[in-house]
Amino acid sequence: MTDKDLSWNKVQHLTEKIHEQIKLQHKKYDWVVSINSGGLIPGVILSKAMKSKHAVISINNYKEKNKNTKTERDLYLSHIGFIKMNHNILIVDNIIRTGDSMKAAIESLKKVDPDAKKIDTATLHLNVNSKFKPIYFAEEISGDDWVEYPWET
Repeated sequence: MTDKDLSWNKVQHLTEKIHEQIKLQHKKYDWVVSINSGGLIPGVILSKAMKSKHAVISINNYKEKNKNTKTERDLYLSHIGFIKMNHNILIVDNIIRTGDSMKAAIESLKKVDPDAKKIDTATLHLNVNSKFKPIYFAEEISGDDWVEYPWET
């Protein structure tokens, strides 16, 4: 297993890589929705760079010792009344290990806005073994890599 301790500058750099990918695709997003809490900082950076509105959704995906991975949805979405308008949405998280959190966020957003034009996804780190592949990611990591983000210390 490889441990990666990231600096704030590295997080900024990875987020800028995602923003460059979005610009190359000529995509525009009305809303950036960050998965709480890992997606908050990259989501806010992206929303400011793209001049998009920002919202937060709480999805918790964790694995307890000797138990299966568990996904909890708090069903909290900030600005819920404003997103129901047929918008283009980008969901952002810091890491996708299995994809379960991102899938849960997509399902929750589709319930809020069943007519969303487009829901795309982005992450700083993508586990190569993930079942879910986002539209945008900055770096791939191996299945046993552990990433420590500066807001987790």
